[in-house]
Amino acid sequence: MTVWRELRRLKELLGENESFAKIHDAADKGAWAEFVTLMGGVFCKRDEQPIRPLYKEKVDTDTGELKQTYFDAIVSISLRGVKLGEKEVITRIHEWRIENRGTRAA
Repeated sequence: MTVWRELRRLKELLGENESFAKIHDAADKGAWAEFVTLMGGVFCKRDEQPIRPLYKEKVDTDTGELKQTYFDAIVSISLRGVKLGEKEVITRIHEWRIENRGTRAA
C-alpha cells in the first residue's frame, strides 16, 4: 500500500525502465488488481517486490546532525520515496516542521 500511495504522488517518470512504468501506470489509473499482479502477486514477499518504499534518516537542516526521537534517542527515519533496485525516486520533497508563531499583539 505504501508503494501504491507514493507512486500516485509521482507525476512524471524520468526515464525509468518499462516494468517501473507499467507499475506506475497501474497505480496512477487506480487499477489495484493490476498493480498487485505487477508487484509480484499477493503472496510475494516484501523483499522480492520490484519496487520498495525508501526510508532515510531525518537530518536537522540547521545543524546537519541526525534527528533522534524525543523519548529513547533512536535515530528517526521517514518515508522519502520509492526504490527500484538501486535507483531511488524521491516523492517527498518538502520537510514540514512545527514552529511557534510567537505571541499576538493585543
